[in-house]
Amino acid sequence: MKLLLDAWFERNNAQLRIIDQYSGQEVIAWDKATVQKALDSGLICSEDFKQQPSDQEFLELAACLGI
Repeated sequence: MKLLLDAWFERNNAQLRIIDQYSGQEVIAWDKATVQKALDSGLICSEDFKQQPSDQEFLELAACLGI
């Protein structure tokens, strides 16, 4: 599985999606409330998403998100 990160935190309708690049299926889809809760708790940080993560960073992110 090759994953694609689609994260928009600084929009009115913030979202975070992780998509299987081969099938196009969403693996994770967080809405504004879920993103805000994760940001507020420190689970994620917008700085972590300034660029597409490396494979190792993606594995760490996936483990943190419970994938």
